[in-house]
Amino acid sequence: MSASQPPRRAVPADLEERVRQLLEPFQGDRTMTVDALKVIQQAYGYVPPESLRVAAEVLGVSENTLDGILHFYEFLFPHPVGERIIRVCSGTVCQALGTPAILRRIRERLGIGWHQTTADGKYTLVPLPCYNTCAYAPILQIDTLTFVRVTPEQVDDILDGRLEGVEGLPCGDGMPTPPREELEL
Repeated sequence: MSASQPPRRAVPADLEERVRQLLEPFQGDRTMTVDALKVIQQAYGYVPPESLRVAAEVLGVSENTLDGILHFYEFLFPHPVGERIIRVCSGTVCQALGTPAILRRIRERLGIGWHQTTADGKYTLVPLPCYNTCAYAPILQIDTLTFVRVTPEQVDDILDGRLEGVEGLPCGDGMPTPPREELEL
């Protein structure tokens, strides 16, 4: 498969009306910018840049503010993405413990690098910010499933659904702290 940039989809004719309808509960609430963008993304699969003007009017913030938020958070997408999102930890410890080899395997298997989508539109690869769970490094996520202590040899099994992941993020209540004797430092 060859990598591609996400395809540009035609902006729906009713985008302005639909965004106003979606964001009605947030009318004038400047504190709900991230939630409003998440609602738009849920409706369209990404946040169409054309929606920012309308969202800014509804929320009472500048379009530049929303654009900054959209490009700051890695869980918000300013362009169409694949059906499934693959996230690989880009933190220092994960990098030291195998992320580069995992990324090489993903590139071999899917033909994509960071922020690219497979030609069939099935997968998009994005970096996963460090969640401070270094005892589980390296970490890979597919949608909301988290895989820990991943090796390059496991990538195919993960992509093919033959390995079970943990639901949720690998932080806080997402995973228990490993017993001290499990830690390999």
